[in-house]
Amino acid sequence: MRLRLTFLAGLVALLAAGGDARPAEPAQPATPAVVVRLASVDELIADAKLLIEVSGKADADQVEGLLKGFIGPKGVEGLDTSKPIGLYARVGPNVIDSEGVLLVPVADEKALLDYVGRLGVAMQKQDSGAYKFDVPNSPQPGFLRFANGYAYVTVGEEKTVARDRLLPPAKVFDLAPPGVLSLAFNMDGVPENLKQLVVTQLELGIAQAKEKKEPNETPAQQALRLAAIDEVADLVKAVIKEGGQGSVTLDLDRQARELSLAARFAAKPGTPLAKRIAEIGAKPTLSGALYGKDAALFLGGAVSLPEGVRKQFEAAIDEAAAKALKDQPNAEQRALAEQALKAATPTLKAGVLDAGVSLRGPSAGGKYTLVVGAAVKDGAAVDKFLRQVADKAGPGERALFKLDAAKVGGVGIHEIKPELFKEDANAAQAFGEGNYYLAVAADAVYLTRGADALAVMKEMLASQPRQGPALRAEVSFRRLAPLMGQNKDTKAAPEVARKVFAAHPDGDRLALTLEGGKELTLRGSMKAQVLRFFLELDEAKKKEL
Repeated sequence: MRLRLTFLAGLVALLAAGGDARPAEPAQPATPAVVVRLASVDELIADAKLLIEVSGKADADQVEGLLKGFIGPKGVEGLDTSKPIGLYARVGPNVIDSEGVLLVPVADEKALLDYVGRLGVAMQKQDSGAYKFDVPNSPQPGFLRFANGYAYVTVGEEKTVARDRLLPPAKVFDLAPPGVLSLAFNMDGVPENLKQLVVTQLELGIAQAKEKKEPNETPAQQALRLAAIDEVADLVKAVIKEGGQGSVTLDLDRQARELSLAARFAAKPGTPLAKRIAEIGAKPTLSGALYGKDAALFLGGAVSLPEGVRKQFEAAIDEAAAKALKDQPNAEQRALAEQALKAATPTLKAGVLDAGVSLRGPSAGGKYTLVVGAAVKDGAAVDKFLRQVADKAGPGERALFKLDAAKVGGVGIHEIKPELFKEDANAAQAFGEGNYYLAVAADAVYLTRGADALAVMKEMLASQPRQGPALRAEVSFRRLAPLMGQNKDTKAAPEVARKVFAAHPDGDRLALTLEGGKELTLRGSMKAQVLRFFLELDEAKKKEL
């Protein structure tokens, strides 16, 4: 009984707002600054049953009893288990006058009051219709009011749950995406005086950071650092002044059997910040073309420097290039370095990284194909430099590569033997005995190695940039398992993967994406069956010890 009372008191105490309100200050915003949404008890139990079922660690039919047993033999009497639980907080101009309200769905008001009474919480009905109660370890009382099918609970002042101040549940829950648990914030719910206070403190911090002197910093490096500081400061200010709604949501899609964690942020429509978010991932990219659903592993994306930072980056590159040429020990190496810089500088100065790496397979023979690609600004200069390096190779090295071993659309494909890179035995086991293939197109450089290296290279050279997330990382554990099996700690991975993913071949993925558009979204997801894979893999490892 004491445990349940302490748990309830602790939950309510989270809503406490210290100090007294100052009536002379402006009224608080009607829109909550923060909303927390927790799925209904029925949804939570269904989610738990699925996870228990997937883990294979217990009988899923026992889950409901275990969860309800935590809060009592009959659960929380009077609680509506079909509706979500919520919490909203308004931020006052003085912070100390902020207030929070917990929303508990109610099916039977009397039954809930009787249940709370049996826990030792004495409810005193007020003339307003609200109930007052003592909160353990808190100098302030708690208040509860029934309305709209919910119990509105707060700690502090009764006016917080006055009827004319209550937000309808639909309005509260519309601010937070549905899921197991969501935390939403709304910049419009933060008073302007507090926003300005944050901006002022930020500007003071930025000024101090810019005054700091870095040892051995050149003028170009200093200009780049200051430009980067200004860019970060401007971005933070934009978020404060132009930001709209944002959220972090933990969810379990039972039908898709997928766990996800998503962070979302949207700017006010029509603002410069909204335009910046819309531009993220809006253009076709090389990394988008590199992605393939048959990959065991993929990592790629496209990012670019803001214009103000890019200009200073150009100057820093020129400075570094001049020093690199000056440090060359002789004329021959200086000439080679000059050609290397000439090939790389246009891409570097563009301030754009558009690249990806993909591990495809395994093939029918159990081998993988490595695909690496990166966008370049002057492919002809890069190809010319590589040929100059090849011309200077000694007889032993010349025997390890062949220029223009094949061609696609006039682009030469160079064949390179693995011995040139001094590969170890694990690489040969993963990729087989085939060679590397290197090609430089007008706007990209590609490298392939493995079971289908030449065919994949030709596919890449014939491909076009494709729309995709600004960042994507993805793992298919069913496909990666044979490679994991080469490690002594995970050597059971192939066998476990066959067992776990046999009935769910598409349930083996772990993914992370960053996308723009109407809102900026960073989303990580994992198929529930992946949890079973790692649990089984851990069990297999323990049996071997």
